[in-house]
Amino acid sequence: MAMSQPKYILTERIAQGGMAEIHLGKSVGLDGFARICAFKRILPHFAQDHEFVDMFRNEAQVAKQLQNKNIVQVFDFVSDGSSYMLVMEFVDGQDLRAVLSYAEQKQKRIPVEIACYVAMEVLSGLAYAHSAVDVSGKSMGIIHRDVSPQNILISYDGDVKITDFGIAKVDNQSSHTRVGVLKGKFRYMSPEQASGYNIDARSDLFAVGIILYEMLTMTRLFKGEDMVVLEAVRACQVRPPSQVNNSNVPAELDAIVMRLLTRDPAQRYQNGREAVRDLSRFLYKFRPDFFVGELADFMQVVFAEKLEAARERLRTTLALPSGSYDPAIRGQGNFTERFDFGDSPQVVDLTNNVAGARQQLKKSGGSIRSGSAIALGESLRKSEIVLDEQASSLEIGRAASSAERNVSQPGRFVRHQRSASARKSAAPQSPYFGSSAGPLRQSKSLLKPVFGLIAATALVAAGIYYFKNRNATIPSTVTISSNLGDLRVLATLNGQPLNGSKPMALPLQLNLMAGHYVLELKRPGLVSKRLEMTIPLGGSKLSETVVFERNPAVPTARLKIITDPPGAVMTHVSGWDSGPSPYVFRFVPVGLAQRYRVTHPRCLPGTFEEVIPASEANRERIRKLELKGCKKN
Repeated sequence: MAMSQPKYILTERIAQGGMAEIHLGKSVGLDGFARICAFKRILPHFAQDHEFVDMFRNEAQVAKQLQNKNIVQVFDFVSDGSSYMLVMEFVDGQDLRAVLSYAEQKQKRIPVEIACYVAMEVLSGLAYAHSAVDVSGKSMGIIHRDVSPQNILISYDGDVKITDFGIAKVDNQSSHTRVGVLKGKFRYMSPEQASGYNIDARSDLFAVGIILYEMLTMTRLFKGEDMVVLEAVRACQVRPPSQVNNSNVPAELDAIVMRLLTRDPAQRYQNGREAVRDLSRFLYKFRPDFFVGELADFMQVVFAEKLEAARERLRTTLALPSGSYDPAIRGQGNFTERFDFGDSPQVVDLTNNVAGARQQLKKSGGSIRSGSAIALGESLRKSEIVLDEQASSLEIGRAASSAERNVSQPGRFVRHQRSASARKSAAPQSPYFGSSAGPLRQSKSLLKPVFGLIAATALVAAGIYYFKNRNATIPSTVTISSNLGDLRVLATLNGQPLNGSKPMALPLQLNLMAGHYVLELKRPGLVSKRLEMTIPLGGSKLSETVVFERNPAVPTARLKIITDPPGAVMTHVSGWDSGPSPYVFRFVPVGLAQRYRVTHPRCLPGTFEEVIPASEANRERIRKLELKGCKKN
């Protein structure tokens, strides 16, 4: 008997570590729709470890709410009571650790522009995660805590994605971190994380600084045994990249890296967008003709030997038949059904014996070339899923998604049918009308379309009800931008303040469920804006541009600050603005004292106040500052 179509098909184990394994496979939908996925499955003996399972579940809960091009998507979470599995977006490429390892083996350097672009994409993904809000509009306060090369995936098409939110800290979730327990990889911790202090999003930015440093210098920033590394991280004595391994790093890029790696979080970039802005300015000044496709070219050249095998593997997975699995083949041991609901299998596992896959594909009229079952490459099998360098999380992340699964053995039913001749001989005959069963058969044949129509109507109604309720649980992504570009505002959603009543940067992304919302945006010197939004069902992507106007009742001016030496960072103490010298603060109220902090990698930090006279309203005031206690290069 042929069985019904499964929901997931697993075709290859592409990596296995001490606590989990990664499978390649596909999800199967209606009308033959299929999508390549990666399946991250806890090994059975770890499924009983409640702390590890909580970490696994936390990864699914966090990642499924983050819809961003720079974050690996998690679609579903599967549990049958004894084991767990995430169904995830498959990233066809390599992690950054594999890229660095290749460069080390070939004794080559990663181009400066490639390193900067990868860092910008990672920072963009982190900026989105750090500013994410829940369905009520409250900031989730996500901190990744394990940003490292193993958790940065780069596809052969040039996409950069962050994965493994298994140990992420989220404000609206209870923390399971015990006192004295450090979560993350020691070599990529911030000083405050390594010291066991409370951390915020700036800790993730420090980790990106380490990664950018290593891409530019081709050497580890913190080396040695675990305790030696921890002490080095806490001390945070960092030489500029330009002084390491004869690295040809421009001074402007030096300053950006060193600001990311500042020991005091208050002197670092305060969010990922600020760092992206500075890196973008440097990149297109350093290489005005740079375009994003260069990363794809780089990956395809570096991993040319693995590219064709990887693409062939994906073609093979998509070519596997999605339905009509023969129980007789199951009995031969060519594949096993691990998770199913009654007669409808949810997951069919073809991992252990590709012969089963070949047999199924052959039956469907297809073919598989001999090299199709080769795994992605050595780097996938070595370190990506292992708890490398004291990581308390695991992930290669060649994927993203999750599902539900139950275990049961489908019953086998056999319907015995009589031959046509036997049925004919059993029916009474009439000399005039033939078989007396004729009229009865005719009436039944008339009823079949009626019952079929009723059944189809019921199925359609059930489908509409299911998808309507399902869509009600999928948030929509709303992007709010302004006519004034990068701007910080105070935001409230349905009367509730966002970001703890602290200024938030526009563009702002909100994940909102279906419903009606009122968003209010305020900024000194500007007329407040009230935006009403009606969010439809089902995961839409919406955007709104708010047009701000000056408030004549609150006169403002611009303040341009130039420091000597240049490159200092000025920050308004209230958080309204922050930027490198020379920087122009906009919408500064006149006649009121404004306080600013000044930090520089080579100078002592300081503060100053400025009062712009009312006579200079709508003008630009220039102030020059000479920094104190500066060290020579």
